[in-house]
Amino acid sequence: MLILVIGFSMIRSLKVLAPFSLAANIMTIGGLFIIMQYIVQDHIPLNKLPLITSASDWPVFFASAMYVFEGIALVLPIRQKMKEPESYSGWTGILNIGILLVTIMYFVVGFFGYIRYGSKALGSITLNLPNDNKLYQFTKIMYAVAIFLTYNLQFYVPFSLLWPRLCRKILYKYSGQTVSKWEHAFRIGLIFITFIIAALIPNLGLVISLVGAVASTALSVIFPPICESITFWPDSLGRYKWQLILNILIISFGLYVFIAGTTLSLSNIVTCIRDGAQYMNNWFTSTLQTVREQSLNALEFVRKDLSEFTTTVKTDAENYLNKIKQQPVSDLGINQFVSKFSNTLTSDRNNNNNGKPIVPSASFDRLHNERIRIQNDESTYLTDPTPIESYQSWREKTDFNVDKRKGEIAQLLIDIPYIRSFYAHFVPACTTHNDFWSRYYYRMYKFDEEETRRLNLLKRAHEICNENNENDWDEPILGDTWDREFDEINLVTSNINTIQSNQYNETIPCENSTSIVTIATSKKIDNEFDDEWETWS
Repeated sequence: MLILVIGFSMIRSLKVLAPFSLAANIMTIGGLFIIMQYIVQDHIPLNKLPLITSASDWPVFFASAMYVFEGIALVLPIRQKMKEPESYSGWTGILNIGILLVTIMYFVVGFFGYIRYGSKALGSITLNLPNDNKLYQFTKIMYAVAIFLTYNLQFYVPFSLLWPRLCRKILYKYSGQTVSKWEHAFRIGLIFITFIIAALIPNLGLVISLVGAVASTALSVIFPPICESITFWPDSLGRYKWQLILNILIISFGLYVFIAGTTLSLSNIVTCIRDGAQYMNNWFTSTLQTVREQSLNALEFVRKDLSEFTTTVKTDAENYLNKIKQQPVSDLGINQFVSKFSNTLTSDRNNNNNGKPIVPSASFDRLHNERIRIQNDESTYLTDPTPIESYQSWREKTDFNVDKRKGEIAQLLIDIPYIRSFYAHFVPACTTHNDFWSRYYYRMYKFDEEETRRLNLLKRAHEICNENNENDWDEPILGDTWDREFDEINLVTSNINTIQSNQYNETIPCENSTSIVTIATSKKIDNEFDDEWETWS
């Protein structure tokens, strides 16, 4: 809003501001009708309202009443800009008609607002409107827009008085472009002053009484009779100087309102600011204390958590390193085993006297990629395995405990990026720490169980094939598919225990795109092998 006011206040022409003032007047009149239909619907019984307030509050009343003349500052500027200045004065002139209408409007709204709300009436009647009705909310918006549109009109007079004097005394030696920049800065400075005053004094009634006591009283009550007395002195003040006597009475009344109203208004403003400052100080102190306590609790929690985490990691790391040192070569992980096996096959192929290439089995690739597929599937960690009865039975039978597997879990999180990523995203947002790992270990358990069953079937098939070959006197054809397959089964089954003992700790880093292609290839090989197995059996 401040930015909009600054931009709107850069308009310097009253002719350009006239349409905005007309729109503001239309919105003000429309809002006034809405307010009047609301406040006349009900009222407090008149016999329960005091007819007159205490004398100590009279200065504030007179100061607030003088606020009705706050537009007096525009009298001369508007008259000077009129095409027919003579239409401005007189009994039916613009000035008298305008002041009369404004006075009637103030009187009607003030009277009905008082009998409707009594002592609860606020500085502006719009502040008493209900907040749960869209019509009255729209009325408040209308008045806010009207004030915005007329702000520059009120801003015109003080700027026109201050800026020329500033130019004559300070800026006369600068160029026109520099003076224009300073003019914009001066306008913005005055706008900031008004906003600061509005922010420091949130009570609108106190602002109205202060402005009425200082500005409106001086402009409309004190200065006009003084100017008239000086202008017509000494021979044109009527018989017995009655015009001078009347001017003195008006000036005395204006000085009373000016002094008493300003003093009382400033006293109330200081009290309001002091109360607001005390409230803000209490609120700020309470907020700082709360923040301090919460920060200390959070730091203490983090300190304990880091201490526990450091101790756990250190202990698990030491145990894991000791375990690796004591682990024999036969207990290598699946990656090391596959690497050694591949090197052996390559060496045998290079040293083969017959020059016959030995085709490595796809079984290890299939195991490798199937394990990756399970680990890289979100459902592995988020959904309970089916059938659920088997899953629950496994948890009860194995007495699954995550704490006992902290070393394995830590190694999995370190070595396998996508498990670490799933854990960071899903725990505890989507699932618990215990469910995350129990689902993973159960699916690994079922995968190993299925592979063990498969390998046992292949081993049994190999034994049956050997029994048949003992009774077969025909020489096998070189490169026979089943011959190669069963030769590879020996390699697989001879190391089955080694594979199973390292399944949960296996590290299988891979890129997603590579793993997808490899999985697809291994599934194809696996399906072809299954088809041949079904045909043979």
